[in-house]
Amino acid sequence: MAAVRDYANEHYEEGGWDYVVECWDDKDIVERIQHCTTTQQAITEIGEIVGIQNERRRDAESEIF
Repeated sequence: MAAVRDYANEHYEEGGWDYVVECWDDKDIVERIQHCTTTQQAITEIGEIVGIQNERRRDAESEIF
């Protein structure tokens, strides 16, 4: 879980990782990576989720502006 949090901080401006830093607590991360067996797998899993959230944000922003 700490590795995912560190990765999110390092990639804050990229692909939705700011969601993890700003909105997710440790419990949220653990719930989503509990089946992962490696750090890379956990980062990939969270990355897929926040990537979708980021796409939705971009779509919403493009409709507003």
